[in-house]
Amino acid sequence: MVVGYRKRRIRKRRIRKNRKRKKMSNHIDKDDPKRWFYVQDNGTGETSLVLFGNLGEVDKGELITGQAIVMNYLTEQELQTNVNTVAGNDEYYKDSVETESNKFMIPSGIYEYGAQIIEPEE
Repeated sequence: MVVGYRKRRIRKRRIRKNRKRKKMSNHIDKDDPKRWFYVQDNGTGETSLVLFGNLGEVDKGELITGQAIVMNYLTEQELQTNVNTVAGNDEYYKDSVETESNKFMIPSGIYEYGAQIIEPEE
């Protein structure tokens, strides 16, 4: 009789613990086919964007963060549209890729990474 009661208590603790864990972090599982993502804090505009880009192949990369907002998309075009909307600038995504922004996780299939970087003359 005591054993059954103890099992129920342990099970309830595990359920509560799992609920807390899910509330604390946002994540993208490694088996999620939507690999294009952005992470945003509670702010607005381009300064609220923490990180965006590609997680790589399915079953290889996973994202876990304590930031407030994580959105993921199936295509880079969808990501670009939404990042530009958050930033309030129609060229933000392109400029971030082409200037090697530390907020962008490579690769990009649309733009050349670092294309706007000007090499210093010697």
